[in-house]
Amino acid sequence: MLTLTPDTALPQPVRALGIANTRRSAAAVLKTRLRRQEITLREILEHPPAELERQMTWEVLLWAPGIGRTRLRALNVRAIREGHVNLAAPLGALTERQRNWLAGRLCR
Repeated sequence: MLTLTPDTALPQPVRALGIANTRRSAAAVLKTRLRRQEITLREILEHPPAELERQMTWEVLLWAPGIGRTRLRALNVRAIREGHVNLAAPLGALTERQRNWLAGRLCR
């Protein structure tokens, strides 16, 4: 995996582009591993990698095979109605209880 160390000699836009590219690359690797079943959605939800902390929860859930927009929409309605979690929140902002609730509903 590609890592970028902060270099103060580079202008801020260049550093920002480097960080964004690193995050996109890490997300692509995780998507591939998820589709190849090398990692499970439960593992991602219970122990989210640092690269996914700013990624929207609903977007990460859509990466998983068998979870489409219709199923995700129904889950979001249920989650908001029961007051458990908002899928529009970044994955890193979810509490352990919220991540466990999601994993329990999706990974049976």
